[in-house]
Amino acid sequence: MAEIPTGSASQSKIVDILNEIWRKDFSATEDRLDHLRPAFETLANTLLEHYE
Repeated sequence: MAEIPTGSASQSKIVDILNEIWRKDFSATEDRLDHLRPAFETLANTLLEHYE
């Protein structure tokens, strides 16, 4: 979240960051990321409730 400037956080930006982390740190494939997308969107929505 620290990478996103205040006031510009969005679900898509958070999901992009989560995808990047999972690609880099967990060697996630695109198929795996597609499977995880609903969970990432839910997490992003939760974070947005408390971030802004």
